[in-house]
Amino acid sequence: MEKCSICLIGKISKSKVTGFQKSEIICEICGTYIATEETESWLKTNSEIQNNKYILSGIIRNQPSSRNPIEISTSKIDSLIESARIQEDPLEAIDKIILYIFNKSTNKAHDSFIQISTNDYPIAYAKNQNEFLYYLTKAVDLKFIERHQSNEYRLTIPIGWQRVSELKKIIKLSKQAFVAMWFDSSLNEIWEKAFKPALKQTGFNPIRMDKTEHNERIDDKIIADIRKSALLVADLTEHRQGVYFEAGFSLGLGIPVIWTCRDDHKDKIHFDTRQYNCIFWKTPEELKERLINRIEATIPFPETRVNPL
Repeated sequence: MEKCSICLIGKISKSKVTGFQKSEIICEICGTYIATEETESWLKTNSEIQNNKYILSGIIRNQPSSRNPIEISTSKIDSLIESARIQEDPLEAIDKIILYIFNKSTNKAHDSFIQISTNDYPIAYAKNQNEFLYYLTKAVDLKFIERHQSNEYRLTIPIGWQRVSELKKIIKLSKQAFVAMWFDSSLNEIWEKAFKPALKQTGFNPIRMDKTEHNERIDDKIIADIRKSALLVADLTEHRQGVYFEAGFSLGLGIPVIWTCRDDHKDKIHFDTRQYNCIFWKTPEELKERLINRIEATIPFPETRVNPL
């Protein structure tokens, strides 16, 4: 049987996408994705991508089932990899395993066992099966999960369930996305053709202050709506101070921020924000596509918000 062009070891099944020169590919390790034959060949032979292919596996595997399969293309791969939220330390990898078990538990009962094998290594963005086995073993040693039979695991009481409760409090359950941007007519097209459709397509309800009816003081309303949001998109075009404030306030609350900026303004953005991976755009179409890619790679889907992977 043919092997996956991403992980190189998983067996795959393929079916043509009607009307397109591409296939839906189901890999026993990576999960489901869409790619052309040209992209598959490129993935197998391009040496520069080899060390980062585990990130692609993680992105694909961690996509909620309620979303359409993610499409992998040569023009999109670099952006996807740059956007991925891989763990900074082993404890974050263990958290991913804990949440995976919780999400797979059908009735959320203590006796709900989940099958996990080393083939599931992409769920923790592990580079290979051995690294994943290390994380899985440590999760057992730390008493977050317990093993039953060969490949069956469940959350422990109280430690495992307490950790899930802590992680759920961190993760916003709102579907609201707050867009902080320059309220100028020159950006109306960007709002209508990029921000709104991209956020709606990825399951969010987009709002911005000048498009919201309210009777409150504007600053109080902004603070309240940011607190209610699961995501903030900060567009730095024209470098409005309010946008920087709203983005900083969101970061302080632990709300993820996606930074964007029109390409001809990128040299003027404040140095404090240059550490972040900003989407520099030239057209609404480009911004829409890249924003969708960034959200799908980094932000949990609102209807499955317990999985921030």
